[in-house]
Amino acid sequence: MRKNKKLIMAMAVLLAVATLTAGATFAWYTNSESITNHMETSQFANGDVKLAEIFDPEDPFDPGVDINKEVWVVNTGSGGALARVSFAEVLKMLKNQGKAVNGQKVWDGTGTTADTIPQLINKSAFASGGAYDGWSTYSAATPPTGATFVVTVPTGVTLLYKDTVTTIGSETKHNFQFVAYGAIGGTPGTDPYAGEYQLVTFNLSKSGSTLTFSNWEYMQFEKDMPIYEKWAEFDTSVFPAMSNPPYTKAAAKPAVAIPAGALFSGLYPGPERRYPVVSDPGHFINLLFSEFVTTDLAIAKGSTTGDMWWYNVADGYFYYIAKLESGQSTNPLLKAVGLHENANNAYTMLEFDLIVNMEAIQNVKEALTSGGGGGWGLGTTTWYGDLVDALDSRGAFVL
Repeated sequence: MRKNKKLIMAMAVLLAVATLTAGATFAWYTNSESITNHMETSQFANGDVKLAEIFDPEDPFDPGVDINKEVWVVNTGSGGALARVSFAEVLKMLKNQGKAVNGQKVWDGTGTTADTIPQLINKSAFASGGAYDGWSTYSAATPPTGATFVVTVPTGVTLLYKDTVTTIGSETKHNFQFVAYGAIGGTPGTDPYAGEYQLVTFNLSKSGSTLTFSNWEYMQFEKDMPIYEKWAEFDTSVFPAMSNPPYTKAAAKPAVAIPAGALFSGLYPGPERRYPVVSDPGHFINLLFSEFVTTDLAIAKGSTTGDMWWYNVADGYFYYIAKLESGQSTNPLLKAVGLHENANNAYTMLEFDLIVNMEAIQNVKEALTSGGGGGWGLGTTTWYGDLVDALDSRGAFVL
């Protein structure tokens, strides 16, 4: 009889709770956090659910190099949670303002326009023992043998060459290599870039044994308007609206499948899951996603290799299709940020901020539909039912 009485009392308590909560306004347990990772290229030559990452800002962000940038979410609280992540980007690049140099002097370091930046070349490479040690300085008075040179080297420019001679039988072949630079003037310690070497480019054409040089340029740049883009329209209290200084908004957020291999087959060949960032007009800055990311919700729902992140093209969020238990971590979302090896001079001295924004909420279905109390307000979307079904099939909800 005591057992029955306890059962009846328990049912009464549950009924009382149900009665009390009917029609009430909920305030869901929510949590958000943001991490900004700042990356720069050099001259060529707070709640219970937290973002976790492996990132070293001192890693060189150079062409052909991946910066280790692992991102996941960890639940240090006592209850279960659902998590979603999105990105924002701020990209500051340079505009190529290459100058014709015939009749002009090299950028002398004394200019008053702070935004004019010369393309530097590694000065130490020309020192004794450097990369160009053993090369010769071109002189019209004593040109190298093996070819006819049509060249007038502009004032202030040094043209170096290296001639590798090979003999096959009675035939002698000359393989010429060239590099040009201009020494930047001014007073060291006072004038910017004084004492450095500026890169000078040129066109080289060959007709028979005649080599013709033309179109000499001092590579110069000026800072362009920063490009800003959010992958999702997340809460501006997490990431304030970009207004000061002014920013140029990128054209569009991503709209193609992430896990389908190379998005630009000529640019990113191979099976790696690389995706170009939205703000980069040249598509050379790329994100390397983990194997736990998919744009196919059915794949995330039926995964047998581990809980997955579903990238929803419709709203720009990555949803973790599982319950994040107390003390547990998600599978990694991101693995690295890379700059493609074919990135050109426009990527000199770029600055790139990747902001990772995380939102966590109680693992209750109604928290996804509610637009108040911190809810995600997804109930009016056409894909809400599919998301709930996928989460429910993996035991993500407590209610």
